[in-house]
Amino acid sequence: MKKISLFLGVLLVLLIALPFLLKDQLITKEFAKVHENEGVFVSYQNSSLNLFSFPSIAISLTDVVVKNEKFSQQAQLAKCEKLSVQISLSELFSEDPVIKSVILQKGTADLFIDEKGKRNFYFSSKKRLDNKKQTLI
Repeated sequence: MKKISLFLGVLLVLLIALPFLLKDQLITKEFAKVHENEGVFVSYQNSSLNLFSFPSIAISLTDVVVKNEKFSQQAQLAKCEKLSVQISLSELFSEDPVIKSVILQKGTADLFIDEKGKRNFYFSSKKRLDNKKQTLI
């Protein structure tokens, strides 16, 4: 009985500690997906995790910058001091997690259209382009 209690205790501690240990790797993985699918870069300074809204989890990022480097004149698309995202703990490791809320604090968006009509805020999703190609065939 003692071994089972010890095993369950260790398992519970690991389940609670796992998001704290993997948060930066998860954030990097998601931003890599954004870059791959949308062609924009997202960077941040610090990240923090909050489990006080259990069974949800809140991830906060500070000094977030979104850049569209395909647009040379105005590469920085958006910037915010703090970005918080709330997600269900059970959705955290799923393929397509559902986000419960997004909060931006002290943000700015630098939208720009050049003389030729090219917009720094227009980027086409590679997924959408692939879907269009498949439906045309």
